[in-house]
This record gives sequence, structure tokens and C-alpha cells, in this order.
Amino acid sequence: MKTTFNEDLIPSYELTKEETDLLNKQGYVLLDNNEFCLVEVEKNQYVLFKVFDEYKRTQNPELKNKIIEHYLYIADILSRRFLNRGIEYEDIYQVACLGLLLAVNRFDPDRKIRFASYATPTVLGEIRKYFRDKG
Repeated sequence: MKTTFNEDLIPSYELTKEETDLLNKQGYVLLDNNEFCLVEVEKNQYVLFKVFDEYKRTQNPELKNKIIEHYLYIADILSRRFLNRGIEYEDIYQVACLGLLLAVNRFDPDRKIRFASYATPTVLGEIRKYFRDKG
């Protein structure tokens, strides 16, 4: 079975089975309409950009909660960087989660950048703002 691959920079053409397998190994997933879509691979889970598209379109709170739960590790990692600075970890983690929430609300999936790359500066900014205002 031949499959079509559509991407802005790559012209559409028929793929062989070997090419299809190679794309799957590189992080592309075959969608129902026989097109490949780039996915983000983190913590051995696939999160399609379509999830963010669907959230932006519907503003479904359950979908938003799933996105946030999947990326809570970012808040954990970044809040640990600010330990031993006179503020409890739980407080820093709560501020980091707020930054993650803001990043989910502001993220534009049409830009095709990784969410983790977008969220990190937002979360760090919220933590730094908390330290500035608290101190």
C-alpha cells in the first residue's frame, strides 16, 4: 500500500514500505487520512500537535487537564533548580504549575515547535517573577 506524505517543505509523493517504516522510527505517525504527522516524543508517549489543535478549537477542560498532567514533569524539573533559596519546594512547584498552565493557554500548535521548548521559558519566568515579588 502506498502512502502520501505531505509537509510544507517536502513535495507530496508516494512512499514505499521502507520509507514509511523509516518515518515511523523518526517520530512520524500515520493518521487516518493516510498522511503522516510529526509527533513529539517525550517520556515514551506520543503527543500529537492535533491534541493542541483540538484544545485550541474546543477549549475542552478535560483535554487541557490531560495535556497539563502529561507535562507536569517540566514544572517538577524546573522548580528543583530553585531549591535551597529560602522558599519551600511546594511553593515553587505551585508557581511552576501556574506557569505551565499559562504556557498551555498561550501555545500555538500551528508554529510546529515543541511544547516543552515553548513552556520552559514561560515556567522559568513565572518562578523568577515569584522570587522577585516575594523577595
